[in-house]
Amino acid sequence: MEPLTDLRILASQRFWTTVKLLEVPHLKAREMVVDVHDPARGDYWIIGCPIKDEGNDVEVRPPPLLD
Repeated sequence: MEPLTDLRILASQRFWTTVKLLEVPHLKAREMVVDVHDPARGDYWIIGCPIKDEGNDVEVRPPPLLD
């Protein structure tokens, strides 16, 4: 990390696990992690739409089943 900071480049050794990311309140509030219900698969979470536009909500739904 020192070579990067010597060049005034911001760097971090911090990595979060998937479980830790699911606990971040900001990601849930921004709907980046969405809980969904699928009759065939049950309840689980998926990644929400990263593009946000006021008044134009994107419906997040489970992917289709493959035959």
